[in-house]
Amino acid sequence: MNLFSKLFLFILVSISVNADVVLAKVNGVAVTEENAKDFLKTTNISEDYSKLSKQQKIEILQKMVRKELFLQAAKKEKIENSPEFLKELELLKKELMLNVWIKKQMDYMIVSNGEAKQFYDKNIKSFTEPTRIRARHILVKSEEEANNIISALKKLNGKMLKDTFVAIAKYHSIDLQNRDNGGDLGEFSKDGMSADFSNAAWNLKVGTISLKPIKTSQGYHVIYIEDRISPKAIAFEKVKPQIVALIKQEQLKKYLSQLSGELGKNAKIEVIPNNIK
Repeated sequence: MNLFSKLFLFILVSISVNADVVLAKVNGVAVTEENAKDFLKTTNISEDYSKLSKQQKIEILQKMVRKELFLQAAKKEKIENSPEFLKELELLKKELMLNVWIKKQMDYMIVSNGEAKQFYDKNIKSFTEPTRIRARHILVKSEEEANNIISALKKLNGKMLKDTFVAIAKYHSIDLQNRDNGGDLGEFSKDGMSADFSNAAWNLKVGTISLKPIKTSQGYHVIYIEDRISPKAIAFEKVKPQIVALIKQEQLKKYLSQLSGELGKNAKIEVIPNNIK
């Protein structure tokens, strides 16, 4: 095999390896994995396609197939040649052109590390995590059951109280999501839970339980407070990207305001008041 043949074979293999995976075909039109990723970005930007379950991917594919069927029906009716379509297309083109132009102006904005740090120091309260608590809970269906658990626990303290609480949570809590880890709810701020639950939790000291059942839409809770975490500043490097984005937006706002004035001075603008009704 000569050098050209080997190179040609290599290119063919590379193309086949990198070729997009076809998930379905709708009247001969391929629906690919890349299409699915793009579709997900437009519908749920927080989701990562590669981390979805097989069932979730199937559901997305079903929506895409349906969309392709509708698209083909629209093409069959030659909607793309209709006056309505062409009018909407012109509007979309103008909006897209403007959005791309604004994004380009944003890219020109420069924020130094010093500017970002100064903004951080000046607004440190905005970058401070509020007081949080770490709590566990036991969730049961009836108030009577919750009171029985409280009666058994209130005589205990220290490690014995915590260990017993964890054991009861594992075997009696109806919160299937958290019972295996002893009812551990992790850390949360005061507005991180329902009002009734948070108000009860925030009035407890570390290492104690609620002496009355807390009723919510889920049932009756018994709460144990494991820790109370004081407010602390979020590290500058962690919030720097958000700060840079905020400063850039402010810079862009000022720049566009100034540019608008300059363009207006050199433009011929005619306002026809009588036509404004």
